[in-house]
Amino acid sequence: MDKREWELIKQEYLKPAKKKETEKERKGFTIIFFSNTSKLKKPFQIFIPRKLIWGVSVVAVAAFIGAGLGFGINMNLKSEADKRAALNVELQQLQTQQNNLISENQNLKISIQDKNIQIQDMGSINSDNMQKLAMLYERENEIRTELGLEPLGEISTTSDATEASTLNHYDVPEADDMSFNGSNSEGDYKATLLLAQNSLNEHLANYDSYEVIIQSEQYKQAQREKEEAALRQSIVSYAKQFLGGRYVYGGSNPNTGTDCSGFTSYVLRNASGVYINRTAASQATQGKSVDIDHAQPGDLIFYSGGVGINHVAMYIGEGRVIHASNEKNGIMISRWNYRNPVVIKNMLSQYY
Repeated sequence: MDKREWELIKQEYLKPAKKKETEKERKGFTIIFFSNTSKLKKPFQIFIPRKLIWGVSVVAVAAFIGAGLGFGINMNLKSEADKRAALNVELQQLQTQQNNLISENQNLKISIQDKNIQIQDMGSINSDNMQKLAMLYERENEIRTELGLEPLGEISTTSDATEASTLNHYDVPEADDMSFNGSNSEGDYKATLLLAQNSLNEHLANYDSYEVIIQSEQYKQAQREKEEAALRQSIVSYAKQFLGGRYVYGGSNPNTGTDCSGFTSYVLRNASGVYINRTAASQATQGKSVDIDHAQPGDLIFYSGGVGINHVAMYIGEGRVIHASNEKNGIMISRWNYRNPVVIKNMLSQYY
């Protein structure tokens, strides 16, 4: 549009407004559209009332505010949802950790229970070992006494498993120390078990040395002599219970009356299971002859009345004999040589 056209438009359309137009303008706005051509054309006009503009403005502002509020609320809701989701994830993780801890705790309880059972079993085994060890200890002292060895000392209850034990000393934990309590650990039980085992091994090693002695002929002979001595003492004790019994010629039971040979045959038969002949003369042909210096309790001493052997008595030691003397004195104790002894016989020689 050139200057000339613009001037014509101003004269036609932009001339001073009339009164009513001025009032109209107060109520709104007029928008004029011009055509950018060389020909003059009537411009296109649009009137926009002020109220409409205000209404649109209010609506626009309200819409803007609503959109802003909606966006803000939406953002807040989204933020809260994110926080809730994060908290849920964290809660699930915590629950998982809690479940794992509960499971571990249960496994630990089971492990502790199993360990307690093992410790109790170990304590029971140790207690049994202590009883066996005490029996072995007692029996070993008996064997050592029989072998003529010094007895073992008292059992020591020290807990030092590394202390060396000797033939005469043993470090042995007491059975009461093996019982379980809260202060005892598995290591304590293993240490005491090792200590007991070492002591048992030492006893077994001693038994090996004893076995060598026991198998020797010297020991066997000593054992036979010991058994024989015990038997002889039992024979004498059995015979002494009839002291004061009646003398009956031809009798063979001291409970009702017996003569000398009936008394000796009855005592030997019932006290030792040794059977000898009935009469004194026939008894004198049995057994092994010994002199008075080697006479032992239970040997028989035979006497003569001038025409052969007519009396027999049993030697009881310390130079004395027990015999069925006569009707006046009955069964009594006398000196071994109260009469003239002819021969002394060991009637147990066939057994020892």
